Amino acid sequence: MNYKTIVIDPGHGGTDHGTSHGSIREKDLVLDISLKLRQELLKNGYFVVMTRNKDIRIIPAVRSGIIKNSGGAICISNHINAGGGRGAEIIQSIHSNGRLAAILLEKIVETGMRRRRIYSRESARFPGEDYYYVIRDSKPVETFIVEYGFLDSKEDRQRLVQEGFRLELAKAVSRGIDLYLKDMSVVIVDLDGQSKPFPGEKKQLISGRWYLEARTFTEMAGGRVIWDSQKQKAVFDFSGK
Repeated sequence: MNYKTIVIDPGHGGTDHGTSHGSIREKDLVLDISLKLRQELLKNGYFVVMTRNKDIRIIPAVRSGIIKNSGGAICISNHINAGGGRGAEIIQSIHSNGRLAAILLEKIVETGMRRRRIYSRESARFPGEDYYYVIRDSKPVETFIVEYGFLDSKEDRQRLVQEGFRLELAKAVSRGIDLYLKDMSVVIVDLDGQSKPFPGEKKQLISGRWYLEARTFTEMAGGRVIWDSQKQKAVFDFSGK
């Protein structure tokens, strides 16, 4: 998986309108947010895969297949809620560590949208797996369902129908992704007690965990890497000799 590849999934589409209020349809709002999010991510140097970029219906197997085979590490599945609530919420996998969902919701709240909740739901049919197919069937890509607000809430709807506000939501999610992937600083303390920032290009996020390049880590910590050609293995020496 490549953390530089982000998948965007505009929910619903085509004959599947999602929720609606009069002529305002979920499928249209989330496609617009998704296209705006794509542009923001491209500006920041990410490669973007979209499950749809126009008003077409996609069956669940195709949608999850696009995500699963994207080569990316993260998918944002965009939706608008309904049912008598108000505010933004995020649905994450029951296996998620919760970090990205928390950052995304915080950034969305900064736009002025009310904070609702972050939650997960386990499948009764598939114990130990997620209830929502787009999360369950798109692994190893980690998918987050972002519900930006409630279309049947007057307060939320007044915001969501504004194109400028939808752009702010897209920018918020883009900032959240960027913060999660780039701004997690790692500091190495060497044998002399000196602190040094670990170079960003020498670390990589895989399945929610940061991995550091072994040689860089060893040398920054005051050790050395010795290659044993006979045994075809590396020795990490911190003896100081």
